Amino acid sequence: MTEDFTTYTKTDPDNILTVTAATVTIYGLDNKQARLVKNISSVPYTDFECNFEVTKRSDYGTIGVSGMQNGDYYLNNASCNAVVAMLSTNIYITISHNGSFTNSASIVLSSSTKYYCNLKRVGTTVTLSVYTDVAMTIHANGSPKTLTDSYGDTFTWV
Repeated sequence: MTEDFTTYTKTDPDNILTVTAATVTIYGLDNKQARLVKNISSVPYTDFECNFEVTKRSDYGTIGVSGMQNGDYYLNNASCNAVVAMLSTNIYITISHNGSFTNSASIVLSSSTKYYCNLKRVGTTVTLSVYTDVAMTIHANGSPKTLTDSYGDTFTWV
């Protein structure tokens, strides 16, 4: 299934997100916050899969691609339960539950290199795969990373 990102709610006070039906491009995230979310409470889910592309650049802050239990996008908030692929200097899985965090080991990314990523949760297993090719057949060094989500939260936001 292909998402139409224009149906999501955008909060972007610094105008760093460019959203089209098929893509979201983020520029100039350094010390800024923006979010793109969708409430899908009519179809709560536990399992999910998300493919995304990322190019590490020097102006990146932290980017999360996730399933969330509510629309609160601040992961340090005690009420934010989420499974997230976090990109800062490297990329890794973070599971947030009631203010506690569990992190996987990082996958090292090279600057100015495009990577093709897959974040998937099936049952209690969360897997982050990072590939160097668009066909998603050649893993980057250190990929995949797997983490057990012992909380099993049901999500209503993406």
